Amino acid sequence: MVLQFECGNIFAKMNNSAFIVEDKIHALYEEGKLYFQSYTVANQIFSLIDFVTEATNAEIESFGEIDGINVNTESIKHIANIKTRRLIKLLSNTDNISAFMRKAPRTKTSLLNKYGVNAQINENKELVLPTNNVADLNRVLEFLNEDIFRGVITDRLYRSNSKKKDNH
Repeated sequence: MVLQFECGNIFAKMNNSAFIVEDKIHALYEEGKLYFQSYTVANQIFSLIDFVTEATNAEIESFGEIDGINVNTESIKHIANIKTRRLIKLLSNTDNISAFMRKAPRTKTSLLNKYGVNAQINENKELVLPTNNVADLNRVLEFLNEDIFRGVITDRLYRSNSKKKDNH
């Protein structure tokens, strides 16, 4: 985060450490431990990249056994980048694939098209994940993780950077 402060008639970049005072609590310090309200807030202060886990090759194999998908796990292991492995790890801890596969065939195809996902439903009614292009694979995984959405005003496609639920 870059902080700027006013110095006369100009703004200057602040190079010192600082606390930002707001009207809400972002973290609590209790019994020698610091508890953050969200990953995002903690990540602004400390790099948490080493704490986000990725799917291992064994977990990719298990992912390939999920009912409703058809995927070449050896190809995934070969082309997967860090993002792919993180998406698989996240998706493996949800029931999103089974929820998607319970939808009517036309609905599934419509959703794939609506969100620009390059995946097909085969004759066995399985979702075939593309494994010849990591960008296409990641797009399918983002879709299944519900990380792609349409703006309600412009209908443009966006990728989410947060899983914070809106309670309104």
